[in-house]
Amino acid sequence: MGSEVTIIGRKQQFLPEEELEMSALAKREFQKHMEVITNHEVREVEKASNGMKKLFAINRENGKKIEIVAEEILVASGRGPNTDILHPERAE
Repeated sequence: MGSEVTIIGRKQQFLPEEELEMSALAKREFQKHMEVITNHEVREVEKASNGMKKLFAINRENGKKIEIVAEEILVASGRGPNTDILHPERAE
């Protein structure tokens, strides 16, 4: 679609619920299309003078700070099913 995407995750493993090999494979495949940064914690976001957004993240292992500039930021703070609102028991 022409967008550059960066995923930043707090955990060291890309998919922490999966086996190490599967997580590494998924990360490798994702990195063919987008940047994947793991083991980083976003600490600050500010608006740049040109209307862009600056995101600052800290490497949780060595404390090194990185800066990412983006047009938009999507925050996914957690995952949980919301299927209860669909009332699957009523399906025929």
